[in-house]
Amino acid sequence: MITAGGAVAGCGAGQAPIPVVGKAPADLILDPGGLPTGFTPSPLTVDQLVAADAASLKAAANTTIVPEQCRPTADAALQPQLSGTDAAVLAATSGTGTLVELVTTAERDIAADVVATTGRCARTETTIVDGNMAGTRVTTEYTTLDDPDLAEHRDAVERMHLVASAITTTLPDGGRQSRISYAGYALVQRPGKNVVTVQLTVSGEPTAATAPDAAAPAARAPMPAEDFVVLFGDAVRAAADRS
Repeated sequence: MITAGGAVAGCGAGQAPIPVVGKAPADLILDPGGLPTGFTPSPLTVDQLVAADAASLKAAANTTIVPEQCRPTADAALQPQLSGTDAAVLAATSGTGTLVELVTTAERDIAADVVATTGRCARTETTIVDGNMAGTRVTTEYTTLDDPDLAEHRDAVERMHLVASAITTTLPDGGRQSRISYAGYALVQRPGKNVVTVQLTVSGEPTAATAPDAAAPAARAPMPAEDFVVLFGDAVRAAADRS
């Protein structure tokens, strides 16, 4: 989900961009030298991220979700607004997962993320209805994480949401895989009343598939949840820095 900078800022869906004051998104990304132990930067451009997201959204169109009102919408709304002129991305991999940070002048609908991962939507079941993987069921259980301690940078955050996802995939033959992932989203105000979206995901590697109808295996988290919270705090502080 990085290596591009920009000079225009999106004010939200359907609104004309306004000039960015101060640093571009590429200047607001985490320092690759400060990545968690075991994570190594890997090449990823904004265009590559947009293409990958578009493929995921296309695949999601061939699914049903229960409850139906829990179908995510924030990615679909944000993705068309992203380009190498208004976003920056950083990617890294380790033996346990993949990290992607996105900073963009387009505003993510974090309220929609909250709706899609809490309350009645804290547990969802998605079923693939078409293609080679038809019949695959993906059960996701969301847990809201605590906000990071941002100290003097807290006032710069307009909205923030962090969530852990425990994902169990039941394959058409009855085999099961498990995976744990984290996601954090924030709207951060910059000088000149410009707002940037900070988005950080750390996705764990899926377990090997079990034999048909065996119990789902325990997944290995890509990092402790508390470490993700600290890392997301670092990302927000980097974006909020006035220097």
